[in-house]
Amino acid sequence: AVDQARQRSLTLSSLDVIGFHRPDIQTFNELLLLYPKPGAGQWGLAGVIPDNMIVSHPTRLTPNWYYGLPLQPVGPTLVLDYPSDTNRRKDYDRNRAVYESELKVPYHLVFPVESRQLRVCELVRGRYTPVRADANGRFPIPELELAVGLLDGWVRYWFRGEL
Repeated sequence: AVDQARQRSLTLSSLDVIGFHRPDIQTFNELLLLYPKPGAGQWGLAGVIPDNMIVSHPTRLTPNWYYGLPLQPVGPTLVLDYPSDTNRRKDYDRNRAVYESELKVPYHLVFPVESRQLRVCELVRGRYTPVRADANGRFPIPELELAVGLLDGWVRYWFRGEL
């Protein structure tokens, strides 16, 4: 969808700038995330595809057409999804359950493109809990030195306090 593509583009360009200052912050777009799951098919693997995924690791990671856990040194720190109420191309509810209970991704951002209702959740004691917005209406992600908020109706990123 056009709005999803626009949000993905804003995210990627913003995170590219942040990656210049923090090369450990690596962003992947629509990359298959494979993970071990007993009883899942012939190889015991299952997969999920976040719209965007941020991994924090000091060495440049170079996955090809998939990001295989546990073959990679770290899992994602933040997964970002941009669901559409009118174009159900993915099962975002299933994705969230996988991020939360199977992959234990520390942060999950959801931005439905029609309603423009940004939600950021943090994994606390095995469950996603909403992150509270700060005084500026932004959701902090301290591990990445980021805050996430809406500007002109789109998800934008503040790195060390700067847009």
